[in-house]
Amino acid sequence: MKQTLLLVEDDKNLADGLLVSLELAGYNCLHAELISQVEQHWKKQTW
Repeated sequence: MKQTLLLVEDDKNLADGLLVSLELAGYNCLHAELISQVEQHWKKQTW
């Protein structure tokens, strides 16, 4: 089972490089530039 990582980073070049590396390592990745873009979704999660 793949783990999913959420990357919040406002430096697009850094984020793109990290996403490629993490996906090659077998992770599902979600990316947002601002925490406000994902905050409501994150709060709805039940772990």
